Amino acid sequence: MRSSLPLIAAILLAQLLSAEEHKPWNVGRLCGRVEHIRRIPDRHTPNNFSEKRKNLNDVSLSLFKVHEHEACCEGLTPVDATVTGKRGGFEFKTTVPGSYWISTYWNGKTAKVPVYYQPDKAPPTVCSEQGLQLDDDGNAEWWIAVTVD
Repeated sequence: MRSSLPLIAAILLAQLLSAEEHKPWNVGRLCGRVEHIRRIPDRHTPNNFSEKRKNLNDVSLSLFKVHEHEACCEGLTPVDATVTGKRGGFEFKTTVPGSYWISTYWNGKTAKVPVYYQPDKAPPTVCSEQGLQLDDDGNAEWWIAVTVD
């Protein structure tokens, strides 16, 4: 029994970590691009991947206000909705700062990501340099491009 105790502890810790919600991204504009990301394993180096990205057009997105102690998004009414354009671009028109969920149904799966919207003071957010990435498993993550001089 003693030898199985560390294994049980490791399993419980893994479940706890996977159940943890993602923290919201701070965004200056509710806009960006929706991309499909495919991770391709490196044949020579274990646990290394390359990424292939593809802009997704005609994807419906809904914006839900976060309410304390309520899960997203079933039974809630979206405060805004949009559809991605030809290059995967989107922009919500909401101007009220606060916590939101961006949700979509794509490839047979519902995906959602939390964001905290605080309108830009300066410099303005460039919509093409941020957005939502979706993978084949239905996971959604917010991404932002970082330029290093």
